[in-house]
Amino acid sequence: MAAPTVTALTKTLRIGNRTSLGSLFSAADADSDPIIWLNLAADNMSRIDLTGYAERSLTDRLGALNGVANVRVGGGMRQAMRVWLNTEALAARGLTPDDVDAALRSQNIELPAGQIESFERDYTMRVARGYRTAAEFGRLPVGRAGDARLTRLEDVARVEVGAEDDRRIFRGNGINQIGLGIARQSNANALEVA
Repeated sequence: MAAPTVTALTKTLRIGNRTSLGSLFSAADADSDPIIWLNLAADNMSRIDLTGYAERSLTDRLGALNGVANVRVGGGMRQAMRVWLNTEALAARGLTPDDVDAALRSQNIELPAGQIESFERDYTMRVARGYRTAAEFGRLPVGRAGDARLTRLEDVARVEVGAEDDRRIFRGNGINQIGLGIARQSNANALEVA
């Protein structure tokens, strides 16, 4: 049997002028495979939406159960903004894919806007970026054409919301699904966890 791997998540809590460190430990075998897989399917949700729901709502709840070391999402699809460049449109405006890459990197960032401090808590403030939908990303300026006209991403590319990686699949009974693999802690009884 492999020695258990210990994972520690440390949180810092500020109480008055004192700082308190609290830790949450989880022990699992380094090579532990899930002991049970739960299949999720929904007629009214895409696999991208179903993956988001599982990651936001289910993995933490299942992971908090006694004896559970971690929960893996199998066959999931994460949402991503997909940009399909039109090289002819870029060339006609004197732009390159590197110009688009530089514009995306410089304008699609979320920076801290400051901090609010109190005796009990500290808050980091962030400025919400303006690009959340495909249409908003399409309006992102990527450069100026030779005649000084502003070129936007939608002028030189097709922008769409899609899957980060669409080559994954998890099927059960002929239906596309996602799976939640539950791995037990090294000292937990597999029957009790299942």
